[in-house]
Amino acid sequence: MEQGAVPAQGRPVDGAPPLPGEDGLDERMRLVPVDERAAVLVDRLASRTSSDGLDWIAELARYVERYGLGVPEIRRAATDLAWMARVGEQRYPGIWSGVRPAASPVRGRSGSSSRTCTVSGCGSTTGSGRSWRAATSG
Repeated sequence: MEQGAVPAQGRPVDGAPPLPGEDGLDERMRLVPVDERAAVLVDRLASRTSSDGLDWIAELARYVERYGLGVPEIRRAATDLAWMARVGEQRYPGIWSGVRPAASPVRGRSGSSSRTCTVSGCGSTTGSGRSWRAATSG
């Protein structure tokens, strides 16, 4: 019987280096109940959400794959971490530098009324599509 190579224990099969501070995480993830695994990962990655980098997202993805988290666990961890990042005022780098005021406003309809939205905000419109101010000023 021929045997194949055995991957190194405690490391991902893809050969990626272990994440910083991973010591004991495998054991902890194995021992906690399934409904607490997301909280363990949130505890592990929480400090990363207050920095300028977004590497916590890639690390969460690696942990999800490594530990086989289900969709409810992924949602719980991602939501908690994203909220921490928001509270910590972490921004997506460069995302707002490309935003320009719209040449024509975007209109969204809800029944007979609609709202006109631009980068500067939203305002009510009449059924004709004109802004409320334009409709009332003559």
